[in-house]
Amino acid sequence: MTEFLLALLIILVVILFGVIIFFWWQFNNTDSRLVKLIERRIHLNNLYIKLDKIQSIDDIKEEVDTSY
Repeated sequence: MTEFLLALLIILVVILFGVIIFFWWQFNNTDSRLVKLIERRIHLNNLYIKLDKIQSIDDIKEEVDTSY
């Protein structure tokens, strides 16, 4: 039983180490699709924030215009 748990632990450590190396390599590679995907997501998120601000300003202007 102890040998099985030790083998399982070694396998899990190797898999985890491989995943960490994969992500480290992907983030350090600027041509990586993962990096480009994350950058696009950040740009889209910033765009949505700016659009929400513009929309809230327009809503405030409409409220002011209709109050007269």
